[in-house]
Amino acid sequence: MVIRRRNGKIPLSIKTFYPRGAYRLPTGGIHHGERILDALRRETDEETALEVEVRRFLAWIIYRDVSVPEGPPLFHTLAFL
Repeated sequence: MVIRRRNGKIPLSIKTFYPRGAYRLPTGGIHHGERILDALRRETDEETALEVEVRRFLAWIIYRDVSVPEGPPLFHTLAFL
């Protein structure tokens, strides 16, 4: 999730298992049968306790194992602003 605050700043988070000084955008998963925008709102609330207005879709990135190009995707990233 790319969350832009009214002051223009984008909040980032850290994880204890990431290297020191590594920051990331808030992320989350989609439950089986859950609509994408419902998952986005739920995960944003869980990760940040913020209610957000989804303005636009930014990107859909599909991650694959390059050693198995015909194999199923490892995971997907969907980005919204």
